Amino acid sequence: MNKYKTLRQRFTLNNLTESGKNIGAWLRWLEHLVRDQGVVRSNRIAPILNCMAKENPAIRNSVAGMNLAEKICFLINSKYRRTLVCGSFFLLVCFSAPSFAGDLGASYNGPTGLMNIPSGNALSVNEQAFSIHRYQLKYTYGFFSLFELGLKTDFDRSTTIDVIAKTISYNFKFKILTEENSFCNASAGFEGNNIYFSADKEFKWLGGLKLIAGTGSQRFNMFFFGISYPAHPVLDLMAEYDGGDYNAGVRLKLSTNVNFDLYLKGLRRIANYPYLNDIIDNTIIFGITYSEVFNFSLAGIL
Repeated sequence: MNKYKTLRQRFTLNNLTESGKNIGAWLRWLEHLVRDQGVVRSNRIAPILNCMAKENPAIRNSVAGMNLAEKICFLINSKYRRTLVCGSFFLLVCFSAPSFAGDLGASYNGPTGLMNIPSGNALSVNEQAFSIHRYQLKYTYGFFSLFELGLKTDFDRSTTIDVIAKTISYNFKFKILTEENSFCNASAGFEGNNIYFSADKEFKWLGGLKLIAGTGSQRFNMFFFGISYPAHPVLDLMAEYDGGDYNAGVRLKLSTNVNFDLYLKGLRRIANYPYLNDIIDNTIIFGITYSEVFNFSLAGIL
């Protein structure tokens, strides 16, 4: 039997074995995400399949009766999975939604900002952000469009609740100036034991280039700065000095609510690591942030 038809039978939704029910549930969720959430639409998967069909006509016959989720699983389990990875990344960059609900996204330590420095802006009223970067789990909430309050925990060394609870730290940012009413955004706050003041300015005549600069205690070493440039409506290039080292990376906006970070943290230390594995473990940071406005009012309660 054609191996592609075998793959199709393996992922058919109507005839699942007991052990395959989880796969079926995942496929249904994936199909809902694809069709309704706008993360990856069918017209973005079709070009990959069409390209593959030109190389092998058997693929065209194999996928003819599949729904969208089954086509994705077919691609993942076929020898053309490299085409899927490269093509999907390219299509996501080119066609994903061009806006993001938050400011610049969540930084490594929680406050809105670049990679490891806070920006001069803060979350808007009732806006909340969930984020994770490596083992740093964070939640931040915006109050009255004036300040944001968040907490962070680290589950790098342990997954037990009592140990994780001891790693919880808080961050607070108060908005002093807004770019809409003054020259720049400016805010002051703290993250853990580090106190800071930060300001940022967007230069639209430079293609949306944004500069961030600030001062702070302890890890900020009295001075930090950063730059962000929208190379594409869904892709920001970032570089910064966080007071102790340099960082550089990208921020990919997957949808109006979700963005993905990938960056190198601690560029000056890379030369001190003897093995590639050490560089990967200590330097490469990836994370994801989900941001949304929480529609809450006391009007219906009081």
